[in-house]
Amino acid sequence: MLIQKWFAALFLILVMLLTNGCGEGDDNPSVYYVGGEVTGLLGDGLVLENNAGIELPITRNGSFQFPTALTKGSNYAISIKALPGRPNQGCTLSNGSGVIAGKSISNIVVACTADYYTVGGDVTGLDSEGLVLLNNGGDDLAILFIERNNLEKAAGYLGKALQDEDTGTETRAEWYYELAVVNLAIKEYCEAIDAARKAIKLKSNSGKAYILLGDAFIASRENLGDDFKQRTAFWAAADQYQKAGSVDPSVEVKSSQKLGEIAGQYPGSEDVFFNDIKDGDRYLVGGCINENTTVRSGNRP
Repeated sequence: MLIQKWFAALFLILVMLLTNGCGEGDDNPSVYYVGGEVTGLLGDGLVLENNAGIELPITRNGSFQFPTALTKGSNYAISIKALPGRPNQGCTLSNGSGVIAGKSISNIVVACTADYYTVGGDVTGLDSEGLVLLNNGGDDLAILFIERNNLEKAAGYLGKALQDEDTGTETRAEWYYELAVVNLAIKEYCEAIDAARKAIKLKSNSGKAYILLGDAFIASRENLGDDFKQRTAFWAAADQYQKAGSVDPSVEVKSSQKLGEIAGQYPGSEDVFFNDIKDGDRYLVGGCINENTTVRSGNRP
């Protein structure tokens, strides 16, 4: 009798386990995501929308994905809610609608293009050199030269645009950021650092400006001296990457990636010891970086 009761109890437990296991599948159905690729984006302000309600701002070319999960059989309908500006662009959408058939969607294509037109006229009565004409403060010309990959001219026109002190703070912050990007690209590292700092001063929550400042610190490290001093630039850069993630949630992932990439570049523990400092000390990184940072030794391969 005791053995029969024991087998009966065991049978009930097995039934409960099997029942619960089946239920878990119903409570956690497979989910899928909708995304694709953006090409040709030059300006800012592009916003995509799914099913007339879920918005996704796009800030760069490359892949994108809506964060909202969908289940099998769900409809999706992507549309362009807002077109990019500065410069104004038109964008077309391909493969934008359908039904989730059991896998995530990644073949949506948003292709943006910009139409450029010349603005000109006649100059009369000119007897000397030095006349310079600007259109829209110079920023439009800078964007045009960036597109043409003439970065030196782009930097010059951005500098002229920034001389207009009546321009709004948000716009000036963006122009300084663009100037920093251009200067970094043409290896004018100290100028890039200066422009990025001015962008941050005007817009303290600009995560992308902090990240660019960290990149410029690293790029300028060869001016610092020996190997130890050059590697201290990675300490200062890490501070900027950390700050970027703390003030701007949109760059948190990129900030973490940057920190992971440079961790192995810190001065080693022996280098720190022989320079008569220790982890946690304050250290002034020289050159045009000129930034106080915190000592943290790393284990380099």
